[in-house]
Amino acid sequence: MQKLKVIVERCEGISCSLYGYDEMFINVSKDANSDDFVKSLIRFTLEEAISTGDNQIFLFSSPDYREKFKKQMLDFACSLDEEVDSLGFLSNGAQISFILASSRTSSGAVGHSYAVDCFDDIVPTDVYNLMLGWTMFVGLRAVFISTSST
Repeated sequence: MQKLKVIVERCEGISCSLYGYDEMFINVSKDANSDDFVKSLIRFTLEEAISTGDNQIFLFSSPDYREKFKKQMLDFACSLDEEVDSLGFLSNGAQISFILASSRTSSGAVGHSYAVDCFDDIVPTDVYNLMLGWTMFVGLRAVFISTSST
């Protein structure tokens, strides 16, 4: 969690709050350079998946933003010569999932979880409970990201 906190601190207009050792709430102001933050988040999560084999789960309310984020992630993986199959699996078995909050097809997923702008369209407690289910094992983090630029 400390590495992710350092990423947030480097980005102007972005703040975070930590709750316990496994929950982080990140607020990206509309004046912030959210593109830099997103690139740093993608780099951090992909490198973690490659080095540890930990699954990374991203929850989105917007289909368009999910596709944009997924493309950036896959482009970065390609730049590292890391192959990601059609189901989001890396060569080491880690999976990167890009889930729409409205899909309700995420049961059984476990990994570090990131909810990106899911608080306007969905009941916050539903998002929170879904994220807690994905991070039920010790050492997995839940990160809630709120932006005004997606």
